[in-house]
Amino acid sequence: MKKTLYIALMMITAAFIDPTWIKADSINVNYTLRWDNKSTNDGKAVVHQGVVYVPVLQTLSSSGLKLTWDNNGRRAAFDSWKKKFAVRVGSSAGMLDGKLADVGGAPFKYQEELYIPIRFLARAIESDALRWDAKTRTITAHGLNTYRSYSAKHGGLTYIVEPKESALYVVDRQGREKKLAKLGAPIYEYLSFRFRTTPGGLLQLTLNDNYGEPHINNRTFSVIMKDGAVIHQSHVHYWMRFQENVGHVNNQLLITDGHTLRLIEDGTGAETETLDLQKLGGEKDEYFVEGMDEDILLIRPNDSGILMLIDRKFGTNTALYKKLLSKEEQEYVEVNDVPYRGDHLTFVKRSGDVLYFKNKSPFTENKDEYLTYKWVEE
Repeated sequence: MKKTLYIALMMITAAFIDPTWIKADSINVNYTLRWDNKSTNDGKAVVHQGVVYVPVLQTLSSSGLKLTWDNNGRRAAFDSWKKKFAVRVGSSAGMLDGKLADVGGAPFKYQEELYIPIRFLARAIESDALRWDAKTRTITAHGLNTYRSYSAKHGGLTYIVEPKESALYVVDRQGREKKLAKLGAPIYEYLSFRFRTTPGGLLQLTLNDNYGEPHINNRTFSVIMKDGAVIHQSHVHYWMRFQENVGHVNNQLLITDGHTLRLIEDGTGAETETLDLQKLGGEKDEYFVEGMDEDILLIRPNDSGILMLIDRKFGTNTALYKKLLSKEEQEYVEVNDVPYRGDHLTFVKRSGDVLYFKNKSPFTENKDEYLTYKWVEE
């Protein structure tokens, strides 16, 4: 009796792994999945014994969920920071957010795809409605949630950015989470993290979001933390051109929104000075901050792309390309707009009163040659 029951169960499981009934008349319903980020997946569903199944390996790419299989290739777990669920091939029992759940049908594999009931999918990722269109024979799940997040580890802690609310969280080793700050602007696509612990014990976090098509937009978020709390933050949007903003000079941390530059004292976190970049540069634009010392400032407006040397004492500015480049190269700087306007000067270092630059223009023969400018305070 036990042997007979075992064989029967094995036959049922095999049917779910490679169901021959699909080849019959069961692919006769369409599906559409509409996500909260406005993306859409659609295709052919499978109906079996009154249950509508949809392929999830291709459709859940929009969800931000990560799929992992067990060693036997039977249990599929879908995980993100805020959402977890799992199904098992051939079983109507699953897991949803850490609790047992009725899947409403037995998931199966077919032609390298995993099919699960659309009602369970809608329940698991919190669709606001399932609708049936008899004319087009289409079942639609509306408002499916996405769960994309970005994370990086530093100092034994995990820092997470949740893009829908544009918020920064931290999670400790015990899994306890804390919301640190709202970042103040949307997160769109490729977010990177850069951490720096300062000599004075502050934590400087720089986030960069590269987005758009063909990824010509960059939004940089700057966050300064003291004793686990955010004390200063800013963000700035650049497009086409992307230069690296200098983040610290001597005992000062630098933080910019493109219009102003704030100087933060290391250790205390006190704001010691604010500079008006638009006033110093003379253009209404977002500025890069590419170098700084006690007496000078190197800034570049995003649009015109001209690197400027600012005298911090008197506020005067010098367009460096006119001092460092030949007439032919100056003309190229003034008329060129491919791939972006402006010069290709890069600040390298300072030695005494001499500033060292390199010209990374595509027409420069020796890109490693130093160009020097002697700084004389007015």
